[in-house]
Amino acid sequence: MPRKAKPPTAEAILAREQLKAYLGREGMALNAFAHMANVPQPTLHRFVSGRTKSVTLLVRRALDYARIKIVVGITPEYDVADDPRLKQALRKACDGRAESIDLLARLIEALSPVLAGH
Repeated sequence: MPRKAKPPTAEAILAREQLKAYLGREGMALNAFAHMANVPQPTLHRFVSGRTKSVTLLVRRALDYARIKIVVGITPEYDVADDPRLKQALRKACDGRAESIDLLARLIEALSPVLAGH
């Protein structure tokens, strides 16, 4: 039976976006950053390209070097409305009409007991 690929964690998505933004702001190549952060370049390349689905210890070292703070797990500090995967799913599902928004909101509310128990 083939293995099913896991989706990236919310933390990985947010950290990836922040790391890319940091590299852009600093005008720094990934190779140079990897060297300065003392993290193997292939490890960071896999993370930045999306092949690494979670924040590993080595990636965390690089994030710490760049002073990028991420929230581990969905906590009250985590703003779910800013999650890129959730935003993309809502954009795909919603046409912007009030009826669609109401229906999606009711569906999410109906799922909340299931999600809370997950």
